This record gives sequence, structure tokens and C-alpha cells, in this order.
Amino acid sequence: MTPKILFFDIETILDENKNREEIFAKRDTMREELQKQFDFMPEFHQILTICVGTEIEEGKIFTKNLEWSEKFQIEKFFELAEKYPILCWYNIKWFDIPFIVRRALHLGIKIPNSLKLYGKKPWDMTNFLDLKEVYRHTGMMSASLDVVCYNLGIPTPKDGIDGSQVQDFHDARRDKEILEYCERDVVATVQVYKKMVELNLI
Repeated sequence: MTPKILFFDIETILDENKNREEIFAKRDTMREELQKQFDFMPEFHQILTICVGTEIEEGKIFTKNLEWSEKFQIEKFFELAEKYPILCWYNIKWFDIPFIVRRALHLGIKIPNSLKLYGKKPWDMTNFLDLKEVYRHTGMMSASLDVVCYNLGIPTPKDGIDGSQVQDFHDARRDKEILEYCERDVVATVQVYKKMVELNLI
């Protein structure tokens, strides 16, 4: 049975409260400085969904997309984050948590103590379990979650859609598929975690 860990994933889109032409103009003037980082900058993007998951009993994984407004999702996620001693995801320290925190700042949401990042080095964040970091410490270069799943014999969550296509799917009013994809990512992350524990990597 997996210890009390909250697994989660986010999917992001362009901030719908900002004019797209202005965003693209800003991107063009900052392209050289930001390079590909712009694609997911929280100053220009917003959270479409936060999916959370946990293993409720051996082999049974519960997942839920929080949905509703971005503000509601972040507030609900912060409530959950305070209840779980460990938050786990793939690249949690370098993308998901910083993105959520910056969006919270934009929306005027108070940051919970468990997610205060100021003054903390990545290795000080003991309540964050970053599976990308775990995999990277095997001594080779980093890899995507999809590649890690392939290596560990776990079905890929990128079936028909990946993170680079989320905006296109949203524009085409295919949000249901995005939510399902986000859930698959969370399930895959739980399975990766369990396999890493089984193989004594964690």
C-alpha cells in the first residue's frame, strides 16, 4: 500500500483573460531571451485543470480533476496539499509547483506554508517527491514521463494527445479529452512511483 502521498498533474493553456495578440507580440519581443520557456510561462498562461490522485487501496487508484475556475482549483489544491505530507509528480520542483504558486500570486491567493519556496534549495523540499529527479539520479540524462513509462513497462499516458497539443485541443473544444489525458498522467505517475519503490530506486 502506497503511503499517504498526493499525486497530481496540471494542464495549462494561454491566459484567457489576456488578449492573445498582445501575448504573441510579447512573446516575439522576448523570444530570444525566453526561448522555449515562454510556452509554459505562468505570467502568460493559466491552469485549465489540476488532477489529483492517490492509491486508496492496493492496486486501486482514485483520480479527480478539480475543474471549475482556475482560482477554485488552486484553492482546493492548496487545501489538499496541507493534508498530505508528500506531494508527488514528475518534474514537480521545476514546473508544476512553481507554476501553481505564480498563478496563485496572480490571482491573489495566499500560499500555504507547505508550498513556501523562498529560501529553499531543491534538496530542502522534503515534502516534494520529484520522480524526474529520482530517475535522473540513475546516472543518465533526464527523460520524459513517456520514456520512463516505456522503460519500466508501464502503458504510456500519451495516447492520442501530449502536453504540446493541449492548447489545440482546448481551442477545438475538446477539453474532455484533455481531462482524461491529465488523469492518465496521474495514474501513470502512481505506477512509476510503485515500480521505483519495488526496484529499490526510492
